[in-house]
Amino acid sequence: MSGFELGDVDDTVSVVWHGNGIRAEALPRVTPEGRVRFVEMRVKKDSPDELLTSDDLRGVPFTGMLTWAHGPTPHRSILRAAGWDDAGIERVLRETWTSPLNPARSPKPSLRFKIPEGRRRPDAFYGRVARVYTWLSIWGGTRAPAVEIAEANKVAVTTVHRWIKEARRRGLLPPGQIGRAGA
Repeated sequence: MSGFELGDVDDTVSVVWHGNGIRAEALPRVTPEGRVRFVEMRVKKDSPDELLTSDDLRGVPFTGMLTWAHGPTPHRSILRAAGWDDAGIERVLRETWTSPLNPARSPKPSLRFKIPEGRRRPDAFYGRVARVYTWLSIWGGTRAPAVEIAEANKVAVTTVHRWIKEARRRGLLPPGQIGRAGA
């Protein structure tokens, strides 16, 4: 089995990913704006006799865990555990889930984009990049969403990485994971 779920560490809600014989658990904190951020990560092998390798750590979808935590059900639970009242929770969820970037409200998006000419691209373009990247990260079953986007659009992976970096700069994607290529 592979997937995301909410867990419990020391009576605190956590975000869990399990797959490939590895369990990763993150302890979330909530910003004043209602965004989820992780303050601690725990990763271990299913078998107590096995040690983690660098390949194991590279295989953990830390960015996917953070993105999943912003889904309506887990986000609501994390906000409630952080002491938010119903009105605050509903406000944050309404702001988050009425966004056109909501990947849960659409089937698999087309990976092909109409790429605007020139170096300056509009927010709508980066919004589309963010939506497709997020969808692939959560539901696409890939650890390399940028590669899939690059192949579909016949551009270099480094070009897609620049698009993702700009989408993050514009606040359309959560921060990447330091030391994790393409995250």
